[in-house]
Amino acid sequence: MAFCDVEGNYFIVLAYRHTTMLSAQLINFWAIAVVLIVSFTILRVRYHITQVLGIMICIGGMGFLIASDRITGADDGNYSRADLIKGDLFALLGATFYGLANTGEEVFVSTAPVYEVLGQMAMYGMVINGVQAGVFDRNSFHNAIWNSQVGIYLTGY
Repeated sequence: MAFCDVEGNYFIVLAYRHTTMLSAQLINFWAIAVVLIVSFTILRVRYHITQVLGIMICIGGMGFLIASDRITGADDGNYSRADLIKGDLFALLGATFYGLANTGEEVFVSTAPVYEVLGQMAMYGMVINGVQAGVFDRNSFHNAIWNSQVGIYLTGY
């Protein structure tokens, strides 16, 4: 669950580098569809037909958005068509991870206290994120400017 949450954050941030903010935010809705699908198939949650129809309409709209990015490209010219599709796919992958993490939280919170579930998720997420940053972002840490102002920003964050 912590892995899914960390990777969801990673891929959504990566999506913002390659596509427009509007596309990334709209595609992030996919997390709701993933929760619905996983809850229905694994947890046996039953949804009203109007809820399912609403999700299907949103999925159709997301399909049109991705197709529009593929066909027309960005309006502001900052992104190529290939970047837009790459960013859209990163957003889709990140939203899928978010949906899996949210469904996992729902399962674990039904059997354990909320503070325990979130505390464990945060602890494991910190370890996973640290390892991932150490492997993939070594150069960014090495080339960063470290001063007291950056330390204050990090402390505030």
